[in-house]
Amino acid sequence: MAFNFSLNGVSGLTGFYSDFANIKSGTYKKLLNAYYSKVQGSQTSEKVSSLNKDSVAVKNEKNALKAVKANADSLGISASNLVEKGAKSVFNKKKVESVNEETGEKTTSMEYDKEKISSAVKQFVSDYNAVIEKSADTDSTKVMSKTLNMIDNTAIYKDSLSKIGISIGSDNKLTVDEEKFAAADMTSVKSLFNDANSFGQRTMQKALQISSEANRDMLSASLYTSKASYQNYDYTSLLNMYL
Repeated sequence: MAFNFSLNGVSGLTGFYSDFANIKSGTYKKLLNAYYSKVQGSQTSEKVSSLNKDSVAVKNEKNALKAVKANADSLGISASNLVEKGAKSVFNKKKVESVNEETGEKTTSMEYDKEKISSAVKQFVSDYNAVIEKSADTDSTKVMSKTLNMIDNTAIYKDSLSKIGISIGSDNKLTVDEEKFAAADMTSVKSLFNDANSFGQRTMQKALQISSEANRDMLSASLYTSKASYQNYDYTSLLNMYL
């Protein structure tokens, strides 16, 4: 609809004020919206649909990375509990009193707290498996690379782990045979988890690396979509600003 200017006196003024009234009432905006929808509606719809898909994908990826980071942090803590030395070490020995059934004589010895150690190892295994499981849910190549690096490191200790009752499955997850672990030499367990550059210490480092990569990618996903577009970019809102 064009402005109805006329040089014929009242007719021209009447048309002008009619157009002005239409603009003021929002009629032109509706007409322009209708026209824009007809000409470019399909293209705009595709763009918005694409952006919505990107937004959902970004949200899912952020949630996946968040889960990876949370589990990697937990693994770092459970590993550090096994690596811990000094007064807080789970491998500190405790006094154990025993009685000779025949003589009734009491003796005291210093022994490892197997229950405490077992609990710490089982928590470590649970957190380790969770990291592997959650890392598979993300599209981050960096997170997956660090996770595979951790898996490769664990494979180096396969025989040592097997001797204390911990096996590596076909899915790369760990399983604890509680009976075999209880019968294992706790000195060997301590060596595997608590010594310098031990399996426990190296796994703790791997967990920190996975957490760091997940956090970095999570921040990136907060800013950009997989197509490098800003997320939550609303074409509809942009159009309405100008119409």
